[in-house]
Amino acid sequence: MHPNKELNKNLRGRRLALIIIFLAAAVFLLVVWVIQGRQPISSLPDKLEEHMTYEIINTYPHDPEAFTQGLIYHSGDLYESTGLYGESSLRKVDLETGEVLQRIDLAPEYFSEGLTVWEETLIQLTWREGTGFVYSMDDFSLLQRFTYPTEGWGLTHDG
Repeated sequence: MHPNKELNKNLRGRRLALIIIFLAAAVFLLVVWVIQGRQPISSLPDKLEEHMTYEIINTYPHDPEAFTQGLIYHSGDLYESTGLYGESSLRKVDLETGEVLQRIDLAPEYFSEGLTVWEETLIQLTWREGTGFVYSMDDFSLLQRFTYPTEGWGLTHDG
C-alpha cells in the first residue's frame, strides 16, 4: 500500500474516533442538562418554612463536653450515649439540672453512637468497631455484647 494512502486511512480513523468521542460527550452533557432541569420528586412542599414552625418551650442545662450521639427520654429519665474515642460513655442525666446521675465509660477503643431502650434494657452501638452493648437500665451492668458487620450510627425501634 502506498504510504500516503496508509496515512490518509489512519487520519480518517482518528477523525472518526474524535467525532465519536465528541458526540458521546455532547450526549452526556445533554443528559446532565436535562436531568438538572427537572424538578426533584418530593413529598415536601416547595416552601417548607410555611409549614414547619417551632416554639422553644424550655431549655435545660447540659454538659458542654459531652459529644452526644444517642439521646432518649424514657419514663422521666434522660439517657445519653456520648462518643469520641477515649471519652465514650453511657449516662443517666437529670433533665432539670444536667447532673449526671449514673455513668459508665466505654473502653478507649470504642466510639459510642446510637442508643435505644428495649424493655428494661439500654442498647448502645459503636461507630466503626461493629460492637453493640446491652445494659440493665437499673444499674448499667453489661448484660450482653453483640457484633454486626457495618458501622453503627443511630438506633431506634417501633415496638
